[in-house]
Amino acid sequence: MCSRQSANCLLHTEDCSTPLPPTHFFRIFLTNTKEEVSAEDAYFLYITGKMTEQTTTTAPVLKKYRFSVADYHRMAELQFFPTGKHIELLDGEIVEMSPINHKHAFIVDQLMQWLILHLHERAWVRVQNPVSLDEFSEPEPDLTVAKRKPETFKTAHPRPEDILFLIEVADSSLSKDRLVKLPLYAAAGIPETWIVNLEAECVEVYTGPSTEGYAQMQTFRKGAEIRTEWVEGLVVDFFG
Repeated sequence: MCSRQSANCLLHTEDCSTPLPPTHFFRIFLTNTKEEVSAEDAYFLYITGKMTEQTTTTAPVLKKYRFSVADYHRMAELQFFPTGKHIELLDGEIVEMSPINHKHAFIVDQLMQWLILHLHERAWVRVQNPVSLDEFSEPEPDLTVAKRKPETFKTAHPRPEDILFLIEVADSSLSKDRLVKLPLYAAAGIPETWIVNLEAECVEVYTGPSTEGYAQMQTFRKGAEIRTEWVEGLVVDFFG
C-alpha cells in the first residue's frame, strides 16, 4: 500500500501502480474545501479512500425561499427595493426588468392606441401594469387586454379569469419572456399571449394554455394581418 511518502512521489513520477486521480481532482478539491490542504495531503486522502471525486464534486442542496405576492407588496410598502428599479415577481423570485428603449416604447404606444380604438367597447386596456397570476407571481406585461369591468380594478389587479390576452414586447427580454413568463401565463390559463419579437420583426401568438405550456403558436410577419379571437385587421406594420 502506498504511504504518505510514496504518495508524494506519485505527484512527480509514474513509478507506482496506484492510479492517478482525474486531472481535475485537485482543482475541484481545493476549490470546495475550506481547509488549507497541500496537494500531497489531498492525494494521500484520495488513494486511501478517505476522499473521492464524488465527495468533492457534490454540491450542497439549497432550498430557495419563494416570496408570495403578499411578501412582495409588504416589502414594497417598507421601501425595501431601490428607488428607480423596475421589478416583477415571477414564481416566487423577484426579477429585475430590462430597461425600455425608444423602439420598445414606440411599439407599445402604437399597439395601445390600436387596441383602445378598436376594442374600447369590449375590453379594458392596461399598459405595463401588474397582473395577479397566482400566490407567487405578479408580472407586468407590456399590455393587458382585460374584460371591461374597470370598477373591479380599482381594488385589485386583473386575475387570469379577467384577462382576454396579454402582450409582451421583447428585445433583450426575449429569452425570459419565452422561457419564464410564457409558461407561467399558460399554467395560469391566460387564453392568449403575444410576443412581439423586435429582433425577428414578427408577432408570435400563443393559444391553447395548459400546465404544459401553450399548444399552438402562429407567427405573423411584416405585412401580415393578425386575426385572433379578439383581434381582426391589425396589420404588422409597426416595426418601421
